[in-house]
Amino acid sequence: MSSNHSGEIRITRLRTVKPRELIQLYAHVGWWNSGDLKNPDLISQILNGSLCCYGAMVSGRLVGFGRAISDGVSDAYIQDVVVLDSHRGRGIGTRIVQKILEDLRGRGISWIGLIATPGSVELYQNLGFSPLPDHTPMRLTGAPDHEN
Repeated sequence: MSSNHSGEIRITRLRTVKPRELIQLYAHVGWWNSGDLKNPDLISQILNGSLCCYGAMVSGRLVGFGRAISDGVSDAYIQDVVVLDSHRGRGIGTRIVQKILEDLRGRGISWIGLIATPGSVELYQNLGFSPLPDHTPMRLTGAPDHEN
């Protein structure tokens, strides 16, 4: 193991997280920018609004994250699976998704979906996911911004 990979990887259910660490993970893949640091409550809202969240910790540092949103009964969607580049290739993303799946199945949720980002399709296919024929993921665009 190289020095930047030292330390045991622990995948744990998160109830809290240091806002800066999660924002850094999101910014790392281009989802957020430094302006998002102005609202630290956003992180607790994300955690509280999710059915479950799991993090990959190395030496007390968050290096990976993933969550599921759901009503807790029927369907669930896996979101925001991210791992720092310096820790990729170690199975962290796979382990995070496996923990989320275990949690969801333990609740009796069997319809589990996600949108695979470029480069992640193989990871999800290896975990049993497959494309939904004749379905197109869509997102609302052009809606007014909701600023606090």
